[in-house]
Amino acid sequence: GGQYSLGAHLYVPEGGVTFANRLVTGPNDQGVNTFCLHLNGQTITGGSAGSTIYQRAKAILNIMGDGAITGYNNATELITGRSSTINVYGGTLSMAKGNTNPVVKMETGTINVYGGTVDGEITMSGAGTVGLNGGSVSKVPPAVSTATINVSGAPAVGTLDLSSGAVISTITDFEPTAVINVLARKNT
Repeated sequence: GGQYSLGAHLYVPEGGVTFANRLVTGPNDQGVNTFCLHLNGQTITGGSAGSTIYQRAKAILNIMGDGAITGYNNATELITGRSSTINVYGGTLSMAKGNTNPVVKMETGTINVYGGTVDGEITMSGAGTVGLNGGSVSKVPPAVSTATINVSGAPAVGTLDLSSGAVISTITDFEPTAVINVLARKNT
C-alpha cells in the first residue's frame, strides 16, 4: 500500500482503519497545512514498522474526538513530528501491547496535549516545545536541554523527566486536579 494524504479534515469511518503503510500529513499543493483528524469513536491501527502518522515540516495536525490510534507491533513510534505542530484534543494514542517505543517522537516543533490520553512516551530530539495543558500523558522522558515544557490546566503526567536539563518555562492556571510527578537532576 501507498501513503495516505489528507485534505483539511479526515473522519475515520465506522469500523476503523488499518493502514498498510502510514498516513503522511503536511503542506499540500493547494497550500493546506492544517489537518484535523476526527477519530469519530473509531480506531486507526498502524501497519508499518515505521510511524503510523508522519507529520511533515510546517504542518499542523489536530487529533480530536473519542477513539484511538494504535501503533504496529514493532513500530518505531506512533507519530513522528518534524518541525511541525501536533495538538491532541481527544482520543487514546498508544503503541501495540508490548511495544515500549515512544508514542510521539518530535524531532523539532511543538506537541500540545489538551485532552485525550497519550499512553506512553513523548520524546523531543531537538529544540521544541511540549505543552501539557490537560489530558493524560504516561511519560515525558529526558528531553534535550533545548526543549521547553509549558504546563497549565489540569494535566495528569506519570513522569516528567527534567534530568537532562530541559526547563519548564511556564506554569500557569493550574487546576486542583492537576497531577505531575517530576524527576529532576540535582544542581551541583
